[in-house]
Amino acid sequence: MLKRKVSAIWVLILAVITAAACIFATVIYIRYSRQTPNKARELGQFRFLKAESDSAGVSFEVINVREVGSDVVLDLRWVNNSGNPIAYGEAYELYRLKDGKWEIIDTKLFFPDICYCINSGSVGRISYTIPGHIDMTEGERYRLQTEFRFQYGDEYFEPLKNRLEFEIVKATKYVPKEAYTYRSEHDFAVLYLDPDNNTFSISLSAISSYWAYGKYTEKSGHIICKAADNTGNTYTFRREKDSLVFVAGRSSEILQWSSSDRKATERVPDGDLCKDFLAER
Repeated sequence: MLKRKVSAIWVLILAVITAAACIFATVIYIRYSRQTPNKARELGQFRFLKAESDSAGVSFEVINVREVGSDVVLDLRWVNNSGNPIAYGEAYELYRLKDGKWEIIDTKLFFPDICYCINSGSVGRISYTIPGHIDMTEGERYRLQTEFRFQYGDEYFEPLKNRLEFEIVKATKYVPKEAYTYRSEHDFAVLYLDPDNNTFSISLSAISSYWAYGKYTEKSGHIICKAADNTGNTYTFRREKDSLVFVAGRSSEILQWSSSDRKATERVPDGDLCKDFLAER
C-alpha cells in the first residue's frame, strides 16, 4: 500500500514538471519567434523585410521613418529578452546587396563613443540617420548593421551583430540645393540648405553623429536656422558672396571638439564655424 502511494506521488510530481516544461517552451517559442519576422512592413519609401540577431532574444523593432531635409531617420527600438544586460552604441554600418553579396557603403559618418545599456526585459529607443548623399536605388536591398555586447558585471563579452534588412519602394532623388563644407586641422562641418522647402540640416563635427535639422528663414543677408529637435538651438550665418560666415552672437553656443581626445574644448567664436565655407552647387 505504501509503495502505491509513493508511486502516485511521483507520477503527480512528474506531471507537474512536464506541464511546467511545456509552458516554459511555449513562452520561449512565442518570445523568440518574433526575432526574425517574415511579414514585410512598409513605412514611407522603405519596406522592412526582416530583423536578425546573433543572439536569441535581442532584436530591432521599427517605430517610424522620418525625412529630415535630405536625410532619412530610422527610429528603432532595441528589444532585449536575452536574460542578460546588453550594451550598444550609436554606430552602424550600411550595406547594399549586389550580385548576391553584401557590400559596405561609405556613409562618411563618424560616431561618438557613447554606450547605452538595457537590462533583460527592457527596451531602448534610438534613431539612426542615413545621410541624403547616399544614393539608394528603388528595388535594391539594404542592411543596417549594429553591434552589441553582453554585460556581466564590469566586463563585456565579444561584440555580436544586430541586423535590419529593407528595400526601397520608391527612391527619393537626392539633389543638393546648397551644400557648404568647412574644414580645419581639427574638424569639419557640413551644412545643407533646401530653398524650395526652407529646410536645413547640419553636422557640427566629424566625430559626432548628431545632425541638427529644421526650418530656416533668410532676412537681410542672414540665414537663421532653427533646430526642430528638443535642443531648440538656433544657428545664424551671414552670406558673403558664395560663402557663409557663422554669427556666434546670434546663435546658440556651439562647442569645438578636439579630434585627438574626442572632447569638447571651447566654444566656437564668431566667424569660425563657417568661415570660408565653400558652396558646392
